[in-house]
Amino acid sequence: MSLGSELSECEVCGAIGLPERIQEHDCQPFLTQTQRESASTRDEARSVSDE
Repeated sequence: MSLGSELSECEVCGAIGLPERIQEHDCQPFLTQTQRESASTRDEARSVSDE
C-alpha cells in the first residue's frame, strides 16, 4: 500500500524531497549548507590526523 508520492532528488544540488517541492525549491540554501558540512567534515578529519 502506498501512502503518497515517492521522493525525488534535485539534479542540480542533490536535495531530496517530494517531487512537487523539489521542482519549486531554491538550490542555494541547500548548496550553502552542504558546503558548510563538507568544510566541517574536512576540518574534523584534519584534526584527527593531526593527533
